[in-house]
Amino acid sequence: MRGLLARGGAGEQAKLAEALAEEGFAVSQSTVSRDLRYIGVVKDQDGRYRLNSRNAEAEDPIDPERRLGRVINSYTLSIEASANLVVMRTFPGAASVVASALDASLETGEVGDVLGTVAGDDTILVVADRPSGGRGVKKRLEQIGEMT
Repeated sequence: MRGLLARGGAGEQAKLAEALAEEGFAVSQSTVSRDLRYIGVVKDQDGRYRLNSRNAEAEDPIDPERRLGRVINSYTLSIEASANLVVMRTFPGAASVVASALDASLETGEVGDVLGTVAGDDTILVVADRPSGGRGVKKRLEQIGEMT
């Protein structure tokens, strides 16, 4: 995506998804939207998505797993599991930061088989895709956050 944006960007996320498909990357519009936020893309005065100057010079964006490890260490108070659910407790107001980092890392598959997250103010519900997958996801989150 960074290469497409560096070559001129696009005015619509759907067009970016089409261009990525032409290069062999089948992605949905929602994936494009998430990736645009993740790498810090801005819209220029012509309404086209562009890399901002800081991101245009960067070799690679922050590794999602490394980012997740940092936010787990900084904001997470506890991680508990039951069946296919994991509950993460954070400092007040920090749940959305941790959930956002977790969502970004799901694309890499490093966390495990997670269907999604729901964040409140100080609590995150993580849903594993297997009926007994919560304990594995909990263990992996602890490993990533070096909380073991």
